[in-house]
Amino acid sequence: MRIFVKFMVFSFIFIINAQASDLVRFKGDSPYWSDKSGWWDGQSNMLPDKITAAVIPSRDSTEDRLTIANETNAAAESITLGSKNGYELMLKGGSLNVAENFTISNDSGFSGILTLDSGSLAVGKHLCVGDRGQGLLKIKSGEIHVSQWFVVGQHESSNARAFLEGGKITCGSIGVGKQGKIDIANGVLELRGRDMGTEIRRLIRERKLVAHGGSKDYKIDIEWDGKSTLVKAVPAGESNYIYNENGVGVITPKLQGKPLRTGKPVGFVIHPNHKAFEDRLDALCVNAELSNIFLWRMLDRDNLVVDTEAFVDWLKGVYESGRQAYPILDTSVFHSGGWRAEKTTEAGQFLTGSDGKIWEFKQPDGSRSRWSSLYSPIFRESVFNYIDQLIDWIKVNDHDHRIPGYLNGAEWFMPATVDYNPLGISIFKDRLKEKYGSLEMLNRKWGADFESWDQVDPPRGTLLGYDYTGIRTAGFDTKSIKACWSSEPIEIQGGRDYKIQVKVRQFGIPEGLCAVRLKCYNEAGAEIKYVLDGQFYWTWAEDGQWDMINETCRTPANAVKATLELLINAPGRAEFKDVSVSDLAGRQLLADGVNTMQRASGLWEFTAENNIGTGKIVSCTQDPENAMFVVEVPQLDMPYINTSLAWEYWITFCYEQMAHWLNICAEHIKDRDPDRKVVSYIGAASSTHYLGDFNTYWQRLDISLANSPAIDVNGIQLSFAGDDVTCTTCPIDIARKYGKDIYATDMVDFPYGLYSGFGPAYRAVMAGVQHGMDGMFCYSWFDPVVPDYNFSTFTDWQLDKFTQDVKTSVELLKGYTLETDAAFLLPVMSYSLADKGGYKSDWVDMAGAYHLVLDSGYLPDVFTPYELEKTGFELIRDYKVIFMPDCPVLGEKANNLLCQFVSSGGHIIGSGRVPRENLTYEKLEQLLINPDKSFENVISSLEQPYSIKAGNGRVTWINSMLGEKYMGPVRRWTEAGNTPPPLMRLDNSRDAKSLRRAIRLGLKKVVDETQPGFAAELISSKNTVHFACYQNPSSQLLFLLNQHEGRTRDVKVASDYINENTKAEIWLDFDQKIAVESSEKGVIEIPSFSDVCIVTLKR
Repeated sequence: MRIFVKFMVFSFIFIINAQASDLVRFKGDSPYWSDKSGWWDGQSNMLPDKITAAVIPSRDSTEDRLTIANETNAAAESITLGSKNGYELMLKGGSLNVAENFTISNDSGFSGILTLDSGSLAVGKHLCVGDRGQGLLKIKSGEIHVSQWFVVGQHESSNARAFLEGGKITCGSIGVGKQGKIDIANGVLELRGRDMGTEIRRLIRERKLVAHGGSKDYKIDIEWDGKSTLVKAVPAGESNYIYNENGVGVITPKLQGKPLRTGKPVGFVIHPNHKAFEDRLDALCVNAELSNIFLWRMLDRDNLVVDTEAFVDWLKGVYESGRQAYPILDTSVFHSGGWRAEKTTEAGQFLTGSDGKIWEFKQPDGSRSRWSSLYSPIFRESVFNYIDQLIDWIKVNDHDHRIPGYLNGAEWFMPATVDYNPLGISIFKDRLKEKYGSLEMLNRKWGADFESWDQVDPPRGTLLGYDYTGIRTAGFDTKSIKACWSSEPIEIQGGRDYKIQVKVRQFGIPEGLCAVRLKCYNEAGAEIKYVLDGQFYWTWAEDGQWDMINETCRTPANAVKATLELLINAPGRAEFKDVSVSDLAGRQLLADGVNTMQRASGLWEFTAENNIGTGKIVSCTQDPENAMFVVEVPQLDMPYINTSLAWEYWITFCYEQMAHWLNICAEHIKDRDPDRKVVSYIGAASSTHYLGDFNTYWQRLDISLANSPAIDVNGIQLSFAGDDVTCTTCPIDIARKYGKDIYATDMVDFPYGLYSGFGPAYRAVMAGVQHGMDGMFCYSWFDPVVPDYNFSTFTDWQLDKFTQDVKTSVELLKGYTLETDAAFLLPVMSYSLADKGGYKSDWVDMAGAYHLVLDSGYLPDVFTPYELEKTGFELIRDYKVIFMPDCPVLGEKANNLLCQFVSSGGHIIGSGRVPRENLTYEKLEQLLINPDKSFENVISSLEQPYSIKAGNGRVTWINSMLGEKYMGPVRRWTEAGNTPPPLMRLDNSRDAKSLRRAIRLGLKKVVDETQPGFAAELISSKNTVHFACYQNPSSQLLFLLNQHEGRTRDVKVASDYINENTKAEIWLDFDQKIAVESSEKGVIEIPSFSDVCIVTLKR
């Protein structure tokens, strides 16, 4: 029991000197009690500022017992009780407050007794009955309150007992060792904060917790009230939970409940601790829940016995509420920590980093967790065993089919790394043999010199940069890189705004990896690592061009000091000068002379992680007295000549293997229970178009969707971020072409917590439905661990509006098909230093171009180069237009298919850099556009795009990066919660909005000139309105969503259903239905609306 050892080592050190002299002395700066006798008479207060620890009994004691009598209020820092002859401390009406630990019998030769006859005992940390010796706790009446662990029998030598004859003991956690036992008669054991039913049932199973000495006439009763687990002894009676001949637990009598709430699922993610808010949830119009209830509750971890009795109350609640329930079967590697990770670690089947060592995931609180390897046979066996027991239990007890399906895993993604375990690398080598046929061909393609297959190794990548604030790429065979100049600490106030100004010039550094950072510290001097709201600013300047970083930075609420860092995280050179940090009143915070050659060297410190990088201070050319801070990191060697190709294949392989495991689990679940659907739960996919680096080390939604045919419903973690709904819509636009229902399994406010408010949340979920979302679970109803995401904080009116309108619109779209005549190529590929500039395409342009297409009134299917190469020409054959963002690098096969699309009559509209090089940076065999002078010299404007006919189709290209211009200045942004931040626009001024509108009108003009012949389209709007067209054999439904720059104005739509005097039914914001007649042929003017407008047209 590792956790017990951890905290008791602390207590053991506390009194070690006392053991050496037969417990005669306190340990600490003030070793004796105030009267210098060194011992306590049980009546006076022992104040914490006078002693550090009390040891009972004293050397001179002739009594066998020390009693704290009525009206005695005693206090101590910590207490150790016990002697060679045994000793009893009795509370009889008095009170004792111990600030730290209370230990009974800390030595194998000692014994001690603590008796609570009446009165109270409060322990600030841990109560250990029998650390190494014989410990006895007897509670007759009164109450013991333990803040943290209550342990009975710490070590194997501890023969410890706790008798609850009456009274009560409350604690945070409980542990019972091999020789320990707890006997409950008329007392109560209360465990605060979470449902500990499984832990209690495990102790009962092991006979470490008994009722009335183990009498068959009594049993242990366990109740979870939403705040605490209450444990007490009750008469045995008849059991309502029996085991059938197959060993499956059966609830008796058969469950009865309210009528089932039918329809596509709309509800919330439910945790075991939602119980306190259950009545309010039941009153809402939601019809389903995603139940995070099973977890890994094991009665016997060695034999993998699941505690199915822990789920009885949950299933009863499901029946009583009438809701559908979709429980999570936790099959993903991401949640394989704890005891399962220990088992796989011992077997060498652990998640392995690129350095070949055990990889650990650093939590926000500083702790580290391990995971099993995806390839581990032990991990996979445990998952199958777990699935089988849970499915057998559901099939027996869910007789009314209130559970329509299972969630296959929770937050399915890589835990921030790909797995280099030898088990996986062996499979990778087999795939290479299949792909290349011979070692000679592999060497030729990769530019390697392997002499045997045993030497073959994937590129060993290391992420470079800051994941929560900057942008990252990968280096190879290296450690992390951070070379920086740091200022002397400055005093700041938490939650205040400060102005940061720095001039910077960079040479050869990938974008986002040359930056200025305000590094903040709390009162204890610890760095505040998970920085909120920025504090990290990178330069956008071209190589060799001076840029002024001029930012207002808000400090974390608990910040008291800060240093300014001038840093780079990748090879290259950066120069910084004219550095300033000031408050908003203009007061300079950095020391005088911080920018002068005379004083700079004494006011700045240079550091380089892993000794990678150098720094120097030199004079500015034009002003020799002014200091310039230079940081330089040498170029790194690549493992192979064609490392980019090798890296792309390795990353692709890793995500394919993860998807294959997802599919294997789905097949296993369906084999065990063919009557229920299997829903995936793909995490870290919310911002696929934003987080290019996360597509390398967290999630590849496209690869997962393309390799999991056994999944019935594509469940995806979706999100919104302020008024930006694209985090919701882009994953849906990727998933829609697979022809399966799409559920939001984790609709979450990303990155703000629920600070975005009701309006943005409402528009985001409606955008999800507009793009094809069929069901929704919002994260979460109530979760004390991440309270920022609790939807229970919304009002009842907001929640009913929020959920009812989703249900209404999903039901309305039943039987309709979304018409998508346009597609969007999202050039998601791996990034690394093997790519020119560190990336294969511009990640801001990719995100901005998707924004632009949606905001211009087009709703495209989104596909990636991987999907195109895997599926072939049929994936894009039927589209009329394909939009492309910056994409200078593309695989040969994907590029050839795009060329085929154009020659077959399709139209590609692109901006930025046109594809010219393949994954080995050789010239592509076919080119969408030949780089002649007319193309190179074209004005970078939508007014004069370069357009060329090719075969039966056409390519129209704008050299400038429209997406990047459309986004404007951006920053990765996080305000609350634990999700990674997307890009957030910084400029929403009138001028910025006017520029964006001009870009939209320009794109629309380019599209109109191609005459694509869309079934319906948005003609005009002075607002940003997203538009979708649904059809069935007899009618057309137009779905409009305002992106909220006020109520809509001058919105017009066109449709091939509209003729002169065509009548349409228009539903405004689900509040008002009106009939409107077309004003001209093919066009209808839409009345002003706030959020949603649905137009129904009949043939």
